[in-house]
Amino acid sequence: MEKRESVHKTLSPLCFIDTQISTFFILLSIDNYVPVYDAVVIGLGPAGSASLRRLQELGVKSIGIERKKEPENPVVCGEYLPFKEDIVFITKKPSVKKAYEYIEKAQKLNIFSGIEMRFKGGKKFFLKIRGFTVDRKEMVKGMLEGAEYYTSNMVTKITKVGSEYVVKTNKGLEITAKNIVVADG
Repeated sequence: MEKRESVHKTLSPLCFIDTQISTFFILLSIDNYVPVYDAVVIGLGPAGSASLRRLQELGVKSIGIERKKEPENPVVCGEYLPFKEDIVFITKKPSVKKAYEYIEKAQKLNIFSGIEMRFKGGKKFFLKIRGFTVDRKEMVKGMLEGAEYYTSNMVTKITKVGSEYVVKTNKGLEITAKNIVVADG
């Protein structure tokens, strides 16, 4: 897990010489160079951290932004997940299979035989799909392992400039990206 304070970089002068065509290139120092990302993921809860992890696994140059000091701290809600063998009709999809790879790394806290739904007027319905809850903080931490992201940065403005987006935060961070994934519940 890599938390970063700044994406700003200073490049040293570099020289490239192509001896075959006798071309000489010089890359001068560029202070405060801001790279352009293919994607920026805003919000690093379960959906955002899974999105960022998958993008980076696929080699997509991406970065995440989380408003909290630490993703999922404090945890604000629970997570009920069905056992994948009970929902075979959907777990055949590659994206769901990949999601369960991340989910299964987290500790199962509670196991349920189903969900009881209660409606106005006293009606009840019991959905017989076994499931479990997980430690969301642990699950997100596992998904963000090795990922590049910022914490303690709340997005304040998104501006489209040509074919790219500039994302600004309350801490003065600016990230330029070709795509935005918003996963902040």
